[in-house]
Parts: sequence; structure tokens; C-alpha cells
Amino acid sequence: MVKRMLLSALLCVATIATAQVNLNLDITVKHIDTEDRHIETQVLVDEEVPAVIEFSNELVVSLLTQVEEELATIRTEFFQKLEDDELLPATTEALVVTVPLGEEGTITLNNEDESGSLVLVITPTLAE
Repeated sequence: MVKRMLLSALLCVATIATAQVNLNLDITVKHIDTEDRHIETQVLVDEEVPAVIEFSNELVVSLLTQVEEELATIRTEFFQKLEDDELLPATTEALVVTVPLGEEGTITLNNEDESGSLVLVITPTLAE
């Protein structure tokens, strides 16, 4: 009985400690051969739970958000979605940005041949 009460209390504390975070995402994709593409969206994510967002038939972004005090640390991975739905990593490692809540953080990827770039602007806020 005591073990059950302790387990319930721990589960309750763990649930309270996890925050939900609003992420305003603003992506601009530039390429010398095509017109610039601009995508804006807002997603609600659970802290420390990976979120995968498909922005187009070609671009998939994985986000992992952690909040400590007034700072949000966002781990971002970019993938190119192939015709067979296979995901090809666009970078060799995750890109991390730490930003105060309510302020913008920017991640920029440039093509190796300098033919284009991707700019992701993230603004995190705590969900109410």
C-alpha cells in the first residue's frame, strides 16, 4: 500500500515537472535556381519529448526542447524526405540553440556548394 502511494506521488511529481512549450517556427529556404520558400507554423511540444514536423514533401525537422528557468534549449535535426519516404539526414549532427523564452533563436544551414540555404527562426514560449 505504501509503495503504491509513493509510486503515485512520484508519477504525479514527474507529470507536473514536464512543461509544454509553444514553438513558433519560421523557415526560409533559398536556392539560386528556384523562388524562395517561406513557411511559418506554431507547434505545441512536450518538454524532453521528440517532435517530428513535416514542413513539405521534402523537409522534415526533428525538435527536442528542454526548459530550465527562463532558457529553452532546442536540439534540431533536419532531414530530406526522399520519394520512397526514406529520411536522409541533412546534417551530420544535431544543431542546438539556447534562447531565452519569448526571444528568437536562429539556425542556418548552407549548401556545401553555396547554391542555397535554410534559415529556421524559433521562438519558444511556455504554454498556458
